Amino acid sequence: MCSLFEWRIIMELLDVRADIDRTDTAMKELFIRRMELAAKVADIKAAGNDNVYKPEREKDMIERLSAGIAKDIRDEYISFIETLVRLSRKYQYGIIYGNKDDNAVSGRVLCIRTTANDMINICRIAGDYDAKVSDVDSNDSEEILIRVSVNDENKAASLMIQLQNETQAEITYE
Repeated sequence: MCSLFEWRIIMELLDVRADIDRTDTAMKELFIRRMELAAKVADIKAAGNDNVYKPEREKDMIERLSAGIAKDIRDEYISFIETLVRLSRKYQYGIIYGNKDDNAVSGRVLCIRTTANDMINICRIAGDYDAKVSDVDSNDSEEILIRVSVNDENKAASLMIQLQNETQAEITYE
C-alpha cells in the first residue's frame, strides 16, 4: 500500500505525463503543418530549378531560433532543429525527385568515398532512410570508404540524390 507521500508523487508524475502528452500532440500537429509547408517549398524550388539544400539559410535559421534558449538545453534544441530541417529536406527531395525512372538505382548498397569532415553528416542522412552502415574502410590518406545498405531501391535513389546535393562525397552503387 502506498503512503500519502508516495501517492502524491504518483499523482504529480501522472499530471506531468499528461502535460507531456498534450505537448507531444501539439508538436505532432506543428510537424504536420511544417511538412505541408515544406511540400509547398519543394514545389516552388522544383518550378524554379532551385536547390533544396541551403546551408547558409539553415545556419541563419538555427542562430535565430536558438537565441534566447537556456544554456542547459541549447545544444539539445539545436540538435532538434537540425534534425527537423534535415527531415524536411529529405521530404522535399522525395517530392521533387520522387520515383522518377531516371533516378532509379540498380542496387541497394551505396559506396560512398568521402573524408572525415562529411562522415557524420552522411551517417545522419543515411539514418533518416533507415540505411545501415555495413562497412567503413580508410586508407593512409584522409579518404574514407563507407558502404551503406538500404532496404528499398526507391530509398536508395533518394538517399543518393540527397547525399550528392549535400556532401562532397563521391557516390556509386552496387
